[in-house]
Amino acid sequence: MHLKSICLLTSLCGLALLSSCVSHEKAAATPLTRGGVILNEDSSNYYMFRNDDEVISGLSELARHYCVGGITDVFYTCCARQASFDSKVLEPVWKDVEFREDGKVFFRKQELTAPTLINWAKHTKMLADAGINPYQVWVDESRKLGRKGWISIRTNDLHGVNEIDGFMNSDFWRQHPEYWRITWRGGNWGDRAFDFKHPEVQQELINFVAELLEINDMDGLEIDWMRFGWQFQPGYEDEGREILTNIHREIRRLARQAEKRLGHPIAIAARVPSRPEYAFVNGYDPIRWAKEGLIDMLIPCNFWATTDPQLPVALWRSMLPENVLLAPGIETLVAPYSGAPLVGGLIDVTVGQACSFFYQGADKFYLFNHMDRPGNGAETVKYLAEHCASLEAAAASKRRHVIAYSDIVPPGLAGNAVLPLRVKGIGALRFNIGLAPEADRNAVVLLGLDEEPGEGIVVFVNGKRAEPLTDNIPQDGMNGSVKARRAWKASNLLKNGDNHVEIQYWSDTPKLNIVWAEINIAAKE
Repeated sequence: MHLKSICLLTSLCGLALLSSCVSHEKAAATPLTRGGVILNEDSSNYYMFRNDDEVISGLSELARHYCVGGITDVFYTCCARQASFDSKVLEPVWKDVEFREDGKVFFRKQELTAPTLINWAKHTKMLADAGINPYQVWVDESRKLGRKGWISIRTNDLHGVNEIDGFMNSDFWRQHPEYWRITWRGGNWGDRAFDFKHPEVQQELINFVAELLEINDMDGLEIDWMRFGWQFQPGYEDEGREILTNIHREIRRLARQAEKRLGHPIAIAARVPSRPEYAFVNGYDPIRWAKEGLIDMLIPCNFWATTDPQLPVALWRSMLPENVLLAPGIETLVAPYSGAPLVGGLIDVTVGQACSFFYQGADKFYLFNHMDRPGNGAETVKYLAEHCASLEAAAASKRRHVIAYSDIVPPGLAGNAVLPLRVKGIGALRFNIGLAPEADRNAVVLLGLDEEPGEGIVVFVNGKRAEPLTDNIPQDGMNGSVKARRAWKASNLLKNGDNHVEIQYWSDTPKLNIVWAEINIAAKE
């Protein structure tokens, strides 16, 4: 069922089941715009958290929630390991799910009890049975509201792979463990990603791209290589770079065919690891894709465990052709180092990253996992759409510039976490804050420590000694490893871009162990 040859494309022209019910809003033949915010809608979020009555009636409302303020593009994700629509290439998510008259739901004779999974299967099937393609509805509604509507493909999603016979896995994945990335051991979910060295795995993705381009009229197609970011057996990433480049060549070719039929451009974006060296060693060659004209937008981004405030935007920008847009992405979670307690929903950290990234040359700012849900999330989306859409907007807002790390380090390479930082003598931290605040605006260096410190901590900001703050220390959220806070005034010491913070502490008792660090800047009055 899954491994159709590329000749499948000729038969897809007759498919009308999903597209015939939609009156398409034709896209304007305009290039991608610089500035503003991109938002990615999860493949399951809408279906899981709406009730039966809302699923069809609320389709347009979802787009209206997202197409606000400075949001210029919305990416609607259509799949995980399975498709959230009636695909003929990937299995639809409701395959082998039985909805019984007594209200119970079974997957292959095993009862499903999680309401979110039941809703995902039930609601996607409801839409398909009604002949509705939700992705075309969302793209069309986005266009009506003056935004670009994209469809996003998760290339190697691993949700649920530790339960091999579970609801979220496809038969193709389940029946071919020899195609998994690591076959000599198990237990780590990254081990069970598909290894794209196998032609059958490559072909499934190509066929799915072809199907999406045939049954949808979209402004752009995102190839999300960061769900979950591991594409090749360790040690074979060099060969992998050529494989992924060839896949992108075929995707561009298919998009060009669709453009001729539809009469407007279809942009291609790729989401890759946050740092260039990690992307390359992990088997990606995004700079080559950009120089060959295979992508129109690059989205470097962390995987999941934390956002990466130290993502080197200026370095990425220096390597990319000018005509390829750079849209660095962030997650909702923050962790200062691997294994640290996670913190979510720190919107001032998100604003801080927008300020830093736009200052370094980002063209757009990309939000991942910032979806809205009924009664929860729409106001956050509106806030970020207003405060993260430009350098000026972010710079004027309350913002926090934190230290974190990249969570997509290739196997065998050392990690990059700066924290926790044990200071005995001199320690140093670096923060890119974008535009420096006005000299009279409240800004502090804020350190989170894993125990109450002794006296004698001295802090220099860009070579100038900072005055300790003894009261009104910001109490903004940090993670659970922080047991004490210390702060220093930095309002007139900060500069645009990189800022160097030096911590001096010479005592051994107690130890000075920094487990959280940030520059905290109040909103402009």
